[in-house]
Formats: sequence, C-alpha cells, structure tokens
Amino acid sequence: MAVHRGVVSGAPVPITEMTTTIHRGPAHARAHGLARRRRAAGPARPSRPGRVRDMLIGVLGVVGVLTVAWLLVSWLLGLSLVVLVTGSMAPTMPTGSAALVHTVTAADLAVGDVVTVPRPNSATPVTHRIVQIDTVRGDSASRSLILQGDANDVVDSAPYVVDEAPRVVAAAPHLGWVVLWAKTPTVMLALALLIAGAIAWALWPTAPPAQAPEPSDEKD
Repeated sequence: MAVHRGVVSGAPVPITEMTTTIHRGPAHARAHGLARRRRAAGPARPSRPGRVRDMLIGVLGVVGVLTVAWLLVSWLLGLSLVVLVTGSMAPTMPTGSAALVHTVTAADLAVGDVVTVPRPNSATPVTHRIVQIDTVRGDSASRSLILQGDANDVVDSAPYVVDEAPRVVAAAPHLGWVVLWAKTPTVMLALALLIAGAIAWALWPTAPPAQAPEPSDEKD
C-alpha cells in the first residue's frame, strides 16, 4: 500500500492507491525455465536435409563460378584444351595428358615450343615439339615447322606450314581422360540431368521450422 497526500480545498487529505500483486504460478515458471534453456543452447541447428541442401548450393555455386571464370578467361586469352591420345610426347606429356594451349602467330614461335598443328590427311591434330623453323618464300607471316615427338627417334615426315598455331602453356598428366569421358554424349546428358535435378531440389521451397511459443505472464 502506498500513501500519498494531496490538497483538497486547502486541507491535507490522505489518498490511498491500491496496487495489485501479480502471482506467477508453476506454469509460468516452467515456460520461463524452458525459454532460458533454449537461449543458453543457442539457435536451433538445421536438420540433416537442410545441411545437405546448404552444402549442395555451395558446391553448385563454386562449380558455377569456376565454369564462368574458365569460359571468360579462355575467351579473352584465346585458351583451349588439347588431349594427347598417343604417347609420342612421353615422358613430358604421357598418353591421356590434357594440354592448355594459347594460339600465337607463327612469328612468335621458337625452337623448343610444343605446338598443336593439323595433321595432313587426318582429322586428328598432332602435338609435337618444334626442332626447326624456316621462313616461307613469298609469305612473311607463315613459317615452316619441323616437329618431333619427345619419345620419337626421328622428326615428323613432312614440315608443317602455319601462319599461327596453338602453343602449349601447361599440361596435366591423365587429366585428358577425364575431359574425354566428360565430353561423351551419355555423360553430358547425365550430368545435365543431375545438375538440373540438384538445382531444383536445392531451390525447392520448404516450410520454415516451427517456432516455440513465447512464454506469457499469467495472473493467478
């Protein structure tokens, strides 16, 4: 009870203000204890499907960024991949190696460079090392290249006349088999379906997790 004194018509009069006491019962105590334990435990962890979904979105994001980056860089710099299907460049580049090549003009080539040039009467190009370069009479932009594989004892049977050629920048052994496998129609179709299904599953809307009711004050 709180007692206040006011003034009415010049005479002090006691004014009594009654306050109400709120009694909190056992139900409130249990709810308060549950809320306190939840706050101490931190935010609820996502379910296993949610974690898999988040991981899948992250992997797809990384793959997408790397793919776009490779397409952009290869387009800007004129880079491409060549797969060596023979062992003529072993041991430097054994069978199944993937070579990263950059197309340059014939005037920029030098003895010792490894280049990829069209093979006469064949759809398969040849990737060998330059052992000799000669000028071409009447064509200042072209060069006549004599090539030889590192594993071969003799030079190629005929020179190659080119005005430009893809020059090997770097090579990775055995990576070419993966490239060839990934370029087969069956694998490309399977990968496309797998990626499409993964994206659809990752972006499929799900119901938000149920929220626990907030504890409320109770009056007894």
